[in-house]
Amino acid sequence: MGRSNRLYIGHLSSRIRERDLEHEFGRYGRIRDVSIKQGFAFLEYDRSEDADYAIRKMDGVNLEGLRISVEYAKEL
Repeated sequence: MGRSNRLYIGHLSSRIRERDLEHEFGRYGRIRDVSIKQGFAFLEYDRSEDADYAIRKMDGVNLEGLRISVEYAKEL
């Protein structure tokens, strides 16, 4: 199974915007797409290596007062 480049970001504050995620996660690689929902988001990198790096650096980080969870998105 190949590594994914799509992440699930959970426990997001309602104050988080797309540009906030692009700023925070963009330092780990080129972002292809961001989709924010109510309290969570999906973020896709160009490269799976960048997604892996972002998980290691951002999982458990405090954003806007909430400790976020970052993991690979589940494939349907």
